Amino acid sequence: MRVGLTVLTFCFSVICLAQELPPIHNYAPSDYNAENQNWSISQAENKHLYIANSKGLLEFNGASWDQYDLPNESIVRSVNALGDKVYTGGYMEFGYWERKEMGVLQYSSLSNSIKEDLLPDEEFWNIIKLDRFIAFHSLDRIYLYNQEDNSIKWIESDSSLPKVFKIGQTLYFQKLNEGIFKIENGKAVLVYDFDIFQDDEVVNIFERDEDVLILTHHNGFYTIRDGVLASWNASANSLISEMSVYSAEQLSNKNYALGTISNGLILLDEEGSLIFKVDQSGGLQNNTVLSVCEDMDGTLWLGLDNG
Repeated sequence: MRVGLTVLTFCFSVICLAQELPPIHNYAPSDYNAENQNWSISQAENKHLYIANSKGLLEFNGASWDQYDLPNESIVRSVNALGDKVYTGGYMEFGYWERKEMGVLQYSSLSNSIKEDLLPDEEFWNIIKLDRFIAFHSLDRIYLYNQEDNSIKWIESDSSLPKVFKIGQTLYFQKLNEGIFKIENGKAVLVYDFDIFQDDEVVNIFERDEDVLILTHHNGFYTIRDGVLASWNASANSLISEMSVYSAEQLSNKNYALGTISNGLILLDEEGSLIFKVDQSGGLQNNTVLSVCEDMDGTLWLGLDNG
């Protein structure tokens, strides 16, 4: 099995067999001339990588780094490269970047048109494409930007919205103290109200055969089949349940890459067995993994709390 790994403060370019750890290449903040924290990573069609950094938007072309500031010079929390645009979300701001003359990215704000409607100190943590809409997620609302008519509407919530997820062409999200919802005809519809999803934050949702596989922040994986909730019967689930998981993605080979708080990266196979765990003792510069992104070449990039 070949697994490519690269990290933002550490780039691992990997051939991984069994329990072997991948070789790791680290990019320190001094390499890309920005802040320590890298919140989100996305790759464009031209293979350039875009990173939401606490200082601004970073661009890496494989050889050199560029950094772009938002108009309000705020932190960038989220990024999603879609077609010829790079969408970003930050503090009280969301919009997109396009490449102009001399290859420089130029920013267009979308949130300016509704600036008076934004909530105080609102930040945008996730960006998801749904048909003609681009969804910008804050902890209090989901804003839906219509690419056809440039209109923006939003879905309110009385409780916190920790994360949003895309399954097929449906947007799912969690309301703390309520459960997991989906957007249907522009409205929030409750899907699962099991106690665990009211109390513990959901990190990601995956489709697996006939099951829905849901990863939580503190209690590992759960499966739902025919409306029945169960802890995932996987060998590594007890290990995962002892950790705090912050980020997770399913890779192109069906493995699961889990970024944890203070425990590094966990790689599981499709059946939930541990392939390897890597942390500072194995070469990471920091044990907290804020973001995970597999690029087109099967290399895994990690955005760390320090690099």
